[in-house]
Amino acid sequence: FARIESPLDTVDSDSIYHIIMTDPELWLNKSSSPDTVAPGEWVYYKLEFGNRGKYPARGVEVIDTIVQIGKIMALNFIYPAEPESLDPGVFLWRIGDIGPGESDSITFRARVGFDWKGGGGKKSIPIKSDHVLGYIHNNAWVSSEDAPPSRGSTINTVYGGPIWVFDANVARDTARPGDTVQYTIYYRNTGNKAKGVLVTDTRFSGMWLIDTIITDGTIVADRIIWEIGEVGHNEWGSLQYSFVIRDDFKADTILGIIENLAKLTDDAGTEIYADTLRCWIIATATEAEERNIVIEVVALPDAGLIGEGETMRYLIICKNHGNDWDTATVSLEVRDNGWERRLYSTYDTVFNDEGSIRTSPLPPDGGSDTLHL
Repeated sequence: FARIESPLDTVDSDSIYHIIMTDPELWLNKSSSPDTVAPGEWVYYKLEFGNRGKYPARGVEVIDTIVQIGKIMALNFIYPAEPESLDPGVFLWRIGDIGPGESDSITFRARVGFDWKGGGGKKSIPIKSDHVLGYIHNNAWVSSEDAPPSRGSTINTVYGGPIWVFDANVARDTARPGDTVQYTIYYRNTGNKAKGVLVTDTRFSGMWLIDTIITDGTIVADRIIWEIGEVGHNEWGSLQYSFVIRDDFKADTILGIIENLAKLTDDAGTEIYADTLRCWIIATATEAEERNIVIEVVALPDAGLIGEGETMRYLIICKNHGNDWDTATVSLEVRDNGWERRLYSTYDTVFNDEGSIRTSPLPPDGGSDTLHL
């Protein structure tokens, strides 16, 4: 207001009022967890923002930028709805107006990919568990039409993932009908903690088996599955199971091989295999009803998986468990899947045109004759 003063009077004018209003004041707090991650793990982000001023903020927008978006294999926007994508790794949420004292939040997660130098992928890479593979930088800011922006950022360290030592063995590489064959699988993690660890063992040539013995795990068709779960740094374990070989083969049953292949997987994308295990079914035997002669067929260890042009070797052993001298006539039958075959006789073993041969006279009480094929 204005005032006029004189010796006779003082006069004030009407008052004029001006309302002084402050601008909106935006704030943003950005956080992420965990601070350190391995390839294949999730990083959780939270953007909290609001208006601490005394005037509404109009046209509020939140922008978030993941600098290493090329090394992120998945994004999951939890709240609110999915944002607009401005550029690769740049996301925009249009919030609208925020009144004085009001606030809101945005949450999402990003899964770390496997294409960091030195780690992850389908094979186990020999790196130390504390080896730093890189960093994920995430920047965000909130702005409006009438307020300066507020910024926030996070940095997450990417360490090497789990490092596996994985192997399997079989207690014996040859077995006879009725035998029990025991297998053991070993695993050790020398890297970061592994999650969702799963071990499977696939068996082939199941026709040779009469029973499977396991202490843990689940049998599903031709596989045994062990759900291990988490395996920490330098933790290890072993898994055991056994197969019982059928004992009801006939004397003319073709001998075979049991193969097993163990595999380990985890949530970090690991997929590694142990060496294929092979156990040879080396013999079938029956006892003649009228004579106490046992005919045993042995496939030598180098007669396993063969290539074209290679030679299989067998021993045909005839034993007389009776009390008198006796002889045996051995008939040969070759079954195949249409491959051309040629029989070679070695030593004094000569099969006639009918594919049979008579042994030499066999002494009683364990006398034997061995035919080489």
